[in-house]
Amino acid sequence: MIFKWILQFEEKVLFPISITLFILSASITFYEAVQRNLLNHSFDWANEVGVYCMIWSIMLMIAHAGKYGHHLRIQLITNLIREETRRYIFIVAHVFSLIFAVFILYSSILVVHHAFVSHQSSLTTLQLPIWAVMSIMIIASVLLIFYYLELIYRGVKNQPIESIESEEEIKELI
Repeated sequence: MIFKWILQFEEKVLFPISITLFILSASITFYEAVQRNLLNHSFDWANEVGVYCMIWSIMLMIAHAGKYGHHLRIQLITNLIREETRRYIFIVAHVFSLIFAVFILYSSILVVHHAFVSHQSSLTTLQLPIWAVMSIMIIASVLLIFYYLELIYRGVKNQPIESIESEEEIKELI
């Protein structure tokens, strides 16, 4: 099934890339802080690369983190609702979230296309093409779309649709 393939892709490809980008971001930021504070020298590219690496690291893992419940959630009201009613509310909420993710995807495509056509680049000496930097929004939106499709599918099939507590639970559901 497609959801199993996506989970494996997230764990075997996106997760290592995300960790690498996070470590790179932290290393560049630390190096820049040392250079600035001890040697009174600053690299104008370091801050930009550090920030973009951090953004990419986070955006690559948003949907994956949601599968494990590593997101903000308010359970005060939902815990007071019957299980069956809660399931329908979650399905409706995930449908709206899916619509929002599709809207973000569409908007991101417009922004990336505009940046590509207009040859926009960053203002540092690196002159990074903004379309390449902003393309993470397209990638993250696609991952979120599949995440919400999976939640809706699980809700319709009467499988647990709240966050998963362990990796084994995810693999059993798929």
